[in-house]
Amino acid sequence: MKNEHIFDLVKADEEEDRELLKESPLPKISTTKIAKTAYHLWLTSEIKEASNYDHWYETLLKATPEDVVAFHINSPGGYLDTTLQLCDAIQTTPANTVAFIEGGCCSGASMIAMCVDRVEMGKFSYIMIHTGSGGEIGKFRNLVESASFREKWWHDIMHDVYEGFCTKEEIEEILTGRDLWIDAEESMKRFKRRNDILDARERTRENEMKKTTKLIKKALSNSGLDISKLAFQIRSQN
Repeated sequence: MKNEHIFDLVKADEEEDRELLKESPLPKISTTKIAKTAYHLWLTSEIKEASNYDHWYETLLKATPEDVVAFHINSPGGYLDTTLQLCDAIQTTPANTVAFIEGGCCSGASMIAMCVDRVEMGKFSYIMIHTGSGGEIGKFRNLVESASFREKWWHDIMHDVYEGFCTKEEIEEILTGRDLWIDAEESMKRFKRRNDILDARERTRENEMKKTTKLIKKALSNSGLDISKLAFQIRSQN
C-alpha cells in the first residue's frame, strides 16, 4: 500500500470543485492544493472512447508519490479498451490513488475501482460485475480466431482484476453470464480481504528480494571480488 495517511487530503473543497465543473461536457478533472496536490477525476457517465481521457492519463503520468489522485465514480461502465488503458495508467502511476464510489459502480467502472490503492463507498452505493459483451463482422475464419483469442484473454483479465475481491468460483460464474451485484457493506469487506491478500504478496516479494540480495552479496564476497570496485565499474558503464 502507498502513503495511507495522505488520503484524507482529497475531501477538501469537493463542493466548490463540483460547482465549477458542472457545465463541462468532458470527463471532469480538478486540483486541490493542501500541502500536497489532490487531483479529483469524476467518472459520472458512461466510459467513452479512450481519447476523451487523454488529460486523465497525463495527470496520472505527471503525479508524484506525494500526490493523491481521487476518482469519484457513479458509472454504468462502457468501452472495454478505454477501461483497460485507465486501469494500466492507475496501476503504474507513482501517485496514491483512491476511489469514492458515490452511486453505481458497474462493469468497467468496477474494474477501475479494483486498481486503486484505497476505496471508499457511500452507504447506498453498489458494485455490479459481469462479463464482457460485443460483436464483430468479418470473415468466418477471422471471427473464430478472434473469439478463441478473446476467450482466454478475457478469462485471464477477469481473474487478475477481481482476484481477492471475488472468489475463483464467482469469477467463473460471471464468465458464464452471471451478473454479480454487491452492496456497499459487503463490498468494503471484500476490499479489505483483497488488500490483505495483495499486501501479504508484496511482503513476500520484498522478503524474497532481500534474500536474493544477501545471496548475491555473499557469493561476490566468497569470490574474492572487490564489491565496491565492481559497483563503481557498473555505474561507470551506465
